[in-house]
Amino acid sequence: MPSQLNHSYFKLFDAEFGWGNTTQFTFFSEFNRSNSALPFIEAFVLLTVFLFSITENSLLLIVVLANKNLRTSANFFEANMAASSILFVISAPMIAVGRMTESWLATEVACKFCVFVMHITGYNLIWNMVLVSIDRYNRVLTPGKHKITRRYVFLGTSLIWITSMLFIPQAMYSHLDIIQTPTDNRTITFCSVTYPYNPNFKYSYLMFALLSFADFLIPVSIITHNYIRILRRLNEHKQRFESHITPLSKTAACDLTKAHRLAAAKRRNARHRKISITLITILVLYLVMWLPLVISVAIIFLEGYSETYRMSSSVFIFAVIICFINTCVNPFLYGYNDDKVRSTFKRNIRHICRRVLPKESRIMRNRAMSLPRTQHDDETTDQSLNNSDTHVHVEFTSST
Repeated sequence: MPSQLNHSYFKLFDAEFGWGNTTQFTFFSEFNRSNSALPFIEAFVLLTVFLFSITENSLLLIVVLANKNLRTSANFFEANMAASSILFVISAPMIAVGRMTESWLATEVACKFCVFVMHITGYNLIWNMVLVSIDRYNRVLTPGKHKITRRYVFLGTSLIWITSMLFIPQAMYSHLDIIQTPTDNRTITFCSVTYPYNPNFKYSYLMFALLSFADFLIPVSIITHNYIRILRRLNEHKQRFESHITPLSKTAACDLTKAHRLAAAKRRNARHRKISITLITILVLYLVMWLPLVISVAIIFLEGYSETYRMSSSVFIFAVIICFINTCVNPFLYGYNDDKVRSTFKRNIRHICRRVLPKESRIMRNRAMSLPRTQHDDETTDQSLNNSDTHVHVEFTSST
């Protein structure tokens, strides 16, 4: 029987795990809702995020793996994140169908698969962010001393996938609950998670602690520490560089040198500002997009302990959607934000357009060749100024 406040909790008799009369949270399903449009809105958002995430991460994965010049250690982290993101959102269509039909129409194997894949790929996605922050930390603070090679990338990603198997019990204990409603004699099926009964120990508390520490508290601590240290180092380097720009004598050569120094300082400050904004954005988005899921799961456990049962599954689905949106944001923060990846992607798109639309591509190429020489000279000058960056900036940008 559903709770009085919402239709996301059901009382049933559990004979498989030894609980007897118990109350289960429906997670992906909700029944007899007063707002008939909300299920379709949720399904539309889920499918939209699914399509965007699959497209963005697939393109990033193809670009990185298909171009030899992009097969660096940092880009392999990004490729692994893209693959994890694709697997993470693959359950979105099944959840969308469950929101519209108010029942889990797939099999119990699909229920276990959905729970298992979301746990291991979410864990993999988060710890890949940690490895990227460690790689950037080493490149900026200890350049040349602890360089992360492809071998270390392979070992690191393999270790993440192996440790993610700790969530296998979460999938094994997920199953389908089938009940008969007393109101309209309708059979309801929903995907839920039930742990074996033990009077002295509750497995649910262990899994919640594992989820909280391994998926959120420890990763956010490492990422915050690494990025704060990087921001401090960039600020110190900026102050050191500006202190060397001193007034020179009033000769023409010295004025020209000073102008070049000021131009280089201006460009350097702009790039450092861009890096700082990127790092702060990563930290903020990580907290905003993963904290709601941890809070919603904590509320479910607390309500089960206090037997209040007030939370709606729409809150849990909202938190899941926010995590899905994170897979749409990561390709731009970690992949397309890199100048080499972005330029290679644009070059591949132009190559495809030349094959599909040869006439239009020739027109565009002719227009590009007819650019004034002054613009070409400006681009050459910009490139020479870009090459004057210090070792710290080069090391960081090569990792991003």
